[in-house]
Amino acid sequence: MIHNIFRRNRTKLLAATAIFCCVVILNTDLSPDLYFLSFNFENVSCYYEYGDELTFVSDRGFNPPAESIFFHETSCRGGLDSRQACAVEAAARANKHWDIHVLFLAPVKTLNTKSMQVLQELDRVKFARINLLEYAKNTPLEDLVASGALNRTKWRISHTSDVIRYLTLYKWGGVYLDLDTVVVKPLGSLSNNWSARESDQVVAAGFEVYGPELFYPIRWEDAIQYFEPGDISEAPFIYHVWNRITHDTRVLSTSLYAKLARKFCPSASPDHDYEQDWLGELATL
Repeated sequence: MIHNIFRRNRTKLLAATAIFCCVVILNTDLSPDLYFLSFNFENVSCYYEYGDELTFVSDRGFNPPAESIFFHETSCRGGLDSRQACAVEAAARANKHWDIHVLFLAPVKTLNTKSMQVLQELDRVKFARINLLEYAKNTPLEDLVASGALNRTKWRISHTSDVIRYLTLYKWGGVYLDLDTVVVKPLGSLSNNWSARESDQVVAAGFEVYGPELFYPIRWEDAIQYFEPGDISEAPFIYHVWNRITHDTRVLSTSLYAKLARKFCPSASPDHDYEQDWLGELATL
């Protein structure tokens, strides 16, 4: 009797231990190839859809000059919102002789939104689609992409964004910028190979070249300061406004971000009063 109770309890204990181990594995970095078993994964099927208005990089003899700035849109929204358009416009206005390339992983639904139309009026801004498998060919990351590992990771968009960033710089050189930045100075005066340090503890992309005061004048922990009354500093080359944290924050006319937008991306800025909500997710498609 005692033996049978012990055996039943042992079976329950082993089952509980196995379940616990599976939960740990699926929610840590111990086994990224098992993330496909997790239910809370990001849908990136749009990366493999076709039929939109843009041509693929591989279809048009894409050969950007060395003085190029690249932006990547890796969500499935199918276009750019007003804050993203501000990032592109500001980069184009500050670097008048550079080509600005906005590369989309997902189909673009229409080029007739205000954000897209504003950017098409800028001579050196160009749009194109990326075919992920083709883009990785003949690069050190070809096998990684072809293996489908990016479709099994729990953070598919984030990890794919990292891969695309490295592929672009490996293939073409130039400068990569996030779509939540505002460029306020020409980048040509910087060294040929550079990166920006986010803080004294974090180094972007593994390189330490320029201090955070030139590219991250406000740390992500203090991102709300962009939406409070403030003045533009002369020191930074770029303001990083941390859209992931602040995308639903109201933009008031006296805020630092509103002042940056009026000065450096006036076309992409909303025409209405800044006392109204200007939301990254709403002032868009």
